[in-house]
Amino acid sequence: MHPATDIDDVTKAGQEAAAAAIVEAMPSRAAFEVQDGAGRTAIELLRQEDMGGIARRLDALATKHFFDSDAAAAAAAAAGGAAAATDVENPEED
Repeated sequence: MHPATDIDDVTKAGQEAAAAAIVEAMPSRAAFEVQDGAGRTAIELLRQEDMGGIARRLDALATKHFFDSDAAAAAAAAAGGAAAATDVENPEED
């Protein structure tokens, strides 16, 4: 199966929540934007099939999901960097 067609298939079946779950399970925005054999992303495929409302909602969900994921990763990296810097500054505390 292909991410674009997976999302399209479940959406056509009236399972928008399942399509949202597929989006949220994707590891990156790049995975969400993978194109099918005809060069269409899931969102483009939905729009082509007159499912623009669902396409907008899923695209907004993906934007929020991947923004939140990126922000969490950046915060974790910053926290890890701060912890590492603290260990270097205070090596006797360990």
